[in-house]
Amino acid sequence: MEKWSRLEDDKKLKWISRVVKQCINYIDDMEQYCRRNPTFTAPKELKIKSILTKSELTMWEESHGKPPRPPTNIFDLYLSEFSQTEEGKMLEPSERRAAAEVKFKELDWYQKESIQLKHKAAIMNYKMDIKVYYQSLPRFLRVATWNSVPKRYQYILEEVDKVPQIPHMYAHASK
Repeated sequence: MEKWSRLEDDKKLKWISRVVKQCINYIDDMEQYCRRNPTFTAPKELKIKSILTKSELTMWEESHGKPPRPPTNIFDLYLSEFSQTEEGKMLEPSERRAAAEVKFKELDWYQKESIQLKHKAAIMNYKMDIKVYYQSLPRFLRVATWNSVPKRYQYILEEVDKVPQIPHMYAHASK
């Protein structure tokens, strides 16, 4: 465990990816076995949370294209843009937020409307990207991703499959 905590992220990611591949192979093998032996009762659902920690799963998701969440409102978008300016970089985080609030209040209607449009575009991009990402996931990882997506965006994933999809090998075990 001590060696693992000292490993660089790219080396950890290599091992994490191996684990995910082995899980996929296990599920495929188990599905084939269940088809050949219909009386066999499959083990309980494979949960990625019992295999990978939250930080390891996050690392894997980021490396495989999970889109970052969009800002929750237009002020958060403005704050992130303000933080990237020279003025924002020179301030401490608490001071940065206070300065951004003052500047945001000073914006005219047109500038706020422009930020609102950027915010809507960011949300639309996130909706498309999370749907594509979710479709590309192995089935057993979809449940973990479903739980990490904000509830207000989960309806998008319902379009892909009405409920977080459980691997076929587990579907007939409960019948």
